[in-house]
Amino acid sequence: MSTEPTKAEQDEGDPGPTLGGATEVKERISRIKSFIDQAAALTAREARRAEEFRQKLEETTAQLEEVLRQKDSLLKELEGSLTGRIHELEDQVRKKEELFAAQDAELNDLKGKNKEAEESAAGARQLDEIKGSLEMVIAALVSQVKQTREQLSQNSSTLKEWEDDLGGLEEGIITQIHDLESRMNRLEQK
Repeated sequence: MSTEPTKAEQDEGDPGPTLGGATEVKERISRIKSFIDQAAALTAREARRAEEFRQKLEETTAQLEEVLRQKDSLLKELEGSLTGRIHELEDQVRKKEELFAAQDAELNDLKGKNKEAEESAAGARQLDEIKGSLEMVIAALVSQVKQTREQLSQNSSTLKEWEDDLGGLEEGIITQIHDLESRMNRLEQK
């Protein structure tokens, strides 16, 4: 068996709504409506704020997307510019390397020519030394030739004098020989 009161028993124990209770209910309803109105106003305000926030979010998102698009565009331009600059620098480096290679070749050629010039200069110095030595030898020979000519000239004079003396002596001897022969012939004839 159930111990709970039945509906009829409940109705019997409840005196029912009274006039004072109706006012209280109205006040409660009025307060509930006020709460509902406040909640509706708050909800509407929050809905407007949410809409404003959503709009600002959309605007910010659009601005960010634009900024990103511009950033991507700038990055692409910068990348293209940098790529072009890199190619220019690579070309400059290549040209400088070619120039350095040409200068190295020219320098090596100049070194070879310088070495040849040094060897030629050394050869020229040797030739100058030989020429100097030859000039000294020639000068000495010329001096000797002069001395020899002078001596020959003196000797020639002396020789001529000797020849003259010898010629005179020869004539004297011949004369003496003739004289002796004549004497001998005379002596023989005697």
